[in-house]
Amino acid sequence: MGDRGDPDDQARRVLAAPRITSGGHAVTADDFPFSGPHVGLTPHPQSTRLAAAIQQSLPQAIPWKNDAFRFADLAFANLQDLVTGEGSRKAGGSWNPKGGFATLYLSVNPETALHEVLAHHRNQLLPDVEATPVTLAGFRVDVRRLLDMTDRRIRRLLGVTGKEIREPWHPHQHAGQEAITQAIGRLAYEKGFQGLLVPSAALVQGRNLARFPDRLDAEDLTIVHEERFPRLRLRLRRK
Repeated sequence: MGDRGDPDDQARRVLAAPRITSGGHAVTADDFPFSGPHVGLTPHPQSTRLAAAIQQSLPQAIPWKNDAFRFADLAFANLQDLVTGEGSRKAGGSWNPKGGFATLYLSVNPETALHEVLAHHRNQLLPDVEATPVTLAGFRVDVRRLLDMTDRRIRRLLGVTGKEIREPWHPHQHAGQEAITQAIGRLAYEKGFQGLLVPSAALVQGRNLARFPDRLDAEDLTIVHEERFPRLRLRLRRK
C-alpha cells in the first residue's frame, strides 16, 4: 500500500465536504475551522477514520431538551465559572483535548453528577472528605445537535465499543497523545455538533452531557435559581 499522507491533511479534506445544519442548509469547513489536536498532543491514530464516520453520523444528530446537573467546588460555584467550560479547555477532559475548546460537562441526574465529582477528586488522589464542600447546580438545557454516544448504532458506525469509551483518558494525555474519546469530541466539535451525550465512566447506567458553549446561544442554557449564586468567584480562606 502507498503512503497515506498526513492524517491531518486527510481529515481536513473530509471536513471540506458540505454538512447540514439544524436549519437544513449546508455549511462547510470554513464555518468551523479545523483545529486539530492541541498543546502538543499527537492526534489519535484513528482520527482520519473517525472523521469520516462522524461526518456520516450527522443525519443522526439528536436534539436534547432536559434538566442537567453538576457539582462544583465551592470556589467555582458562581455565575462567572459555572457555565464557561474553561476549566476543561485548560486541563483537558474525557471528551475534549487539553488547550482546545471549552466543554461544559453536566450529568442527567444528581446521582451521576455526584459520582463524577468524586471520581474527579479521587483521580487527583484527594480523599473524599477533603473534597468537600461542593455545590450542586441545576440547569435547563436545550441542544439541537448532539452526537449520541450512548446509542449502540452510533458507536458501531464509529467503530468503538462502550467499554472502549469508558476507559481512562488521563494516561493518554499525560503521554502526549489524544485519547480516543478526546478525538471523537474534537472531531464532533469541528463538524458542527453542539455537544455529545455520553455514558458515564463513574456510574454504570449514568449519562453525561458534554456541551460546547461556543456552538450554542446563551439562552440554550439557564441556571436554575441563578439568583442564589454569587456572581464572581469567592476568595476562600486557606489554612
